[in-house]
Amino acid sequence: MVALSGKTGFTGNAGYCFVGAIKQSDRTLISSVLACGWPPNKTYKWSDTRQLMEYGISNYDYYKFDDISLPENVLTPLQVMGSKESVYGEKSFVNIIINASSDRHDKKEGILLKNDEQIEVKIDKKKVLHAPVLKGDIVGKIEYRLNDDIIKIEKVKIN
Repeated sequence: MVALSGKTGFTGNAGYCFVGAIKQSDRTLISSVLACGWPPNKTYKWSDTRQLMEYGISNYDYYKFDDISLPENVLTPLQVMGSKESVYGEKSFVNIIINASSDRHDKKEGILLKNDEQIEVKIDKKKVLHAPVLKGDIVGKIEYRLNDDIIKIEKVKIN
């Protein structure tokens, strides 16, 4: 565990205060304690900070979005109706890829989750396409949700 930073303070209204950050492996935890005692109890901020940091280390882990398993059929090729091949009685398919969108949520590689939290994956993808189709056309999206909040969106595109 490495201490990254910290700042102490005191005001008559807030008492002794401390803000600090630690890093342990792939987790960075920040603690802010206010009103942690008044004279002569200025050491309370240290014990409170230690308890908060130990709680974070014991109860939160870092999960990478790349490690979340998606159903195998997410990237199955999509049939294109109305293509030249379908005129001659043959089926035409295009391959698809997952590509992170430019949405601000999508800059994340992972997230700290409490041990009992789980990310829900919602997939919305077209079943069939209609010609003409172009490389890069968006044909769906994958939403990563935590407690009904969208925390990451990936676009499904034609490759």
